[in-house]
Amino acid sequence: AAYAGFKRIIIVDGHGSNEHLCEFIARRATLETEALIASTMWTNLVIKEFENIRDSNIGGAAHACELETSIYLYLASDRVKMDQAKDHYGGAAGAEGSKYLYVDLTKGWGPIKLVKWTSSSTPNGVSGAPTLATKEKGRALLNAAANHLVTFCKEFKEMSDPVRVDHRTVKPEKPTLPNLD
Repeated sequence: AAYAGFKRIIIVDGHGSNEHLCEFIARRATLETEALIASTMWTNLVIKEFENIRDSNIGGAAHACELETSIYLYLASDRVKMDQAKDHYGGAAGAEGSKYLYVDLTKGWGPIKLVKWTSSSTPNGVSGAPTLATKEKGRALLNAAANHLVTFCKEFKEMSDPVRVDHRTVKPEKPTLPNLD
């Protein structure tokens, strides 16, 4: 997109395991092109709003949880089987009761990250408390996320183009691959 001429790009991630990759891509593309690329996990836009309405404790919002299930209830409630919802704390990136291994979409990661196979860590794919989800929470969170994203888009559009200055005294050369002939 940057090589096609776009100068302001926002990557909005919808899956937490990709967040660090999106940050890396945004940083690298900003360094290697004339564009400015920002990235966010959409749930980062509603941290304050979710904290004001959440009913779960830390770990209650990680995957198929109170936050994500609330959004889905708002968007497509006929596709959500709330009668089958079961809470599970821990999941692929956490361990219930650990002070080191935990993840929560609005409270962050514990001091150590260990991501295991989800199937080995949760019986149903859930990390959190989907039983606490409501359509009303989903409406409030989706509207807040959209409003924050629009507000940032306006700010990002008005941002001055940065002036790049290369302070290196020795410029690196691109690596060359050995000839394999």
